[in-house]
Amino acid sequence: MDMANIEKIEEKLGRSLRPIQPNNEFVYRLQKRLIPQKTIQVERRGIGFALVSTFLGLFIGVFIVWILRRIT
Repeated sequence: MDMANIEKIEEKLGRSLRPIQPNNEFVYRLQKRLIPQKTIQVERRGIGFALVSTFLGLFIGVFIVWILRRIT
């Protein structure tokens, strides 16, 4: 398609279509449904969680070594 044909199509559409003003409430509700609100939640685990995890891991390791020594 060349520019002359595109311009003719644009003119024809401009004559046959008339712009309308959408209902503001409809636009607002549509926007709320299409663009969901983003909720960002950051988990913060304090030093307590790290300490408990470390000691639990050490305890399990020592327990496994103790069990293996008793078996052999």
